[in-house]
Parts: sequence; structure tokens; C-alpha cells
Amino acid sequence: MARDLKVYRMVLMTRTGDNLPGRQISAVVATRTKKEAQERFGIMTGEMNDYAATTTNEGDVKAAMSKPGQVFAHRLDDYSDDKTYVEIVRQPHVPISRRVRKPLAPYVPKPQFTQDELELIVSYFERANSPEAVAVAEKAKGMLKG
Repeated sequence: MARDLKVYRMVLMTRTGDNLPGRQISAVVATRTKKEAQERFGIMTGEMNDYAATTTNEGDVKAAMSKPGQVFAHRLDDYSDDKTYVEIVRQPHVPISRRVRKPLAPYVPKPQFTQDELELIVSYFERANSPEAVAVAEKAKGMLKG
């Protein structure tokens, strides 16, 4: 036994790619299930549960039943009595995937030098011409003191 069609109505914000200019739209769709309506509106389940509802408004029902499964909408800033519904195509909602975390660098413990090794490092590097080598010698001297 086939289910009867229900007309769902929701206020949506327009997205890039919607063929209806304006910021807010009133959208209607005739579907058999709430899940189908959610997919047609291109929204998440929580939004469907919180903000959409079935409607019996004559204008909404007439527009939605003219082509079941198609989303129809009109701008909310259209204050005329004769609201013109147009077909719109909503892109499906794509949930934001969890951020892929970079793998952590492996733990490398600080080098442990013996007293003799530190003295050897100081003797090799303290007479060097480059500032980097001199910095290594100074660091080794600091490790000798501490």
C-alpha cells in the first residue's frame, strides 16, 4: 500500500547556485516521507526536525502537488497576496568530514652526553670559524656546567 503524499514547508536561506534571488525563501515539497523531503530540501536531519512541518495552506499544497518531489519556493520579501512559486534545485547537504589530523612526529628524547663526550665536542667546535659551530661549543659548555 503506497503512502499518501504530504506537503512539507520550510524557511530556507538561499545558497550559491539557487535560481531564486533573495536571502530567505519559503520552500515546499510533496513527498511520501519526511526523509525524502529532507533530501529534497538538502538539509540535515536536525534542521528538518526543528524547522520543517507539514502544511495544509492552499497555495503551498497547490504548488507542491503540481509536481511531487520537486522543491518549489518563493521569496519571503514578496508581500503580495499572489505568491508565485518557482522550481528550485537544492544541492544535497554534505556533512563536514572530520579533520584529518597530521600524524605526530615520533618522540625523540634529548641526547644524553657523558662528561668526556661534552669536553670532546667543546674542543672540536670552539676553534671553528662558523657561528653555528661556536654556538654548539657554547651549548656544550653550558651542559658541562649544569
